[in-house]
Amino acid sequence: MEEEKRFDAEVYQTGSSIAWNILAHGFRGNAKTWKKQIDFFSKYYNLLVLEMHRRKDNEDLHLDKVCKFIDNTLNHYKIKSLLPGLFPLVH
Repeated sequence: MEEEKRFDAEVYQTGSSIAWNILAHGFRGNAKTWKKQIDFFSKYYNLLVLEMHRRKDNEDLHLDKVCKFIDNTLNHYKIKSLLPGLFPLVH
């Protein structure tokens, strides 16, 4: 069975019982956008920092595809729940 397409991501895991949050850059950005936020929030939360444009097959993104890729990425990293109210932090 072919693996479902997902985004590459950087994972910052503080602890297994700590809430998760996603950092998703804008459609023309990259994960470097979040450097200062990662430095701060990774002390208190588990972070999944999406890298939406690293793969060539992610060049034709539209909202439905982005949502499916985010869901597939969460499943890949076995993230079952996110911090309420902050999903996602978008820059």
